Amino acid sequence: MTHSFDCGDSVEVPDDALLWRVEEDRDRYIVYSDDLGRHVPRVDARWEADRQKKAVEFDPELSVYWSDHLVHDSYSIGELCSRIRKRRSVAFSISAEQLRSENVRVQHEPDGLLGYPPGCAHVSGYLGPELTDEDRRAAAWDVASMMHHVAESGPITVSRPPR
Repeated sequence: MTHSFDCGDSVEVPDDALLWRVEEDRDRYIVYSDDLGRHVPRVDARWEADRQKKAVEFDPELSVYWSDHLVHDSYSIGELCSRIRKRRSVAFSISAEQLRSENVRVQHEPDGLLGYPPGCAHVSGYLGPELTDEDRRAAAWDVASMMHHVAESGPITVSRPPR
């Protein structure tokens, strides 16, 4: 479903809104899940010393981009990936409804220069402040496991671990 909005206006994000998360195509950010049979954004603490190396983390929020807003402004998924990250990147998708099913508050927060995507397509996902670190990590894994690679953003080159 296509939604109408003006760039820079913060609006309610409907449940059917498709949201994109962009990650570098590196094993620091993407991992193959044997349980799911596909790649997902990394949540584990493999690089605990460098907190920025986790792909899905609520610190305090998870940044995603509203796909309809980008398409409305004639931005492709490839352009989004190249603007967000300096290295080769790919995108993962999740719906606002899926985020809300994990008690994530979804809020459209256009940031950056108005009229200059991807900033005005920015959406934040917030968890409640009362959650423990363990609860936040569990929620991050649940969210990451619901995300699916957006094929149009390019192939994932992170290898599947040997069995």
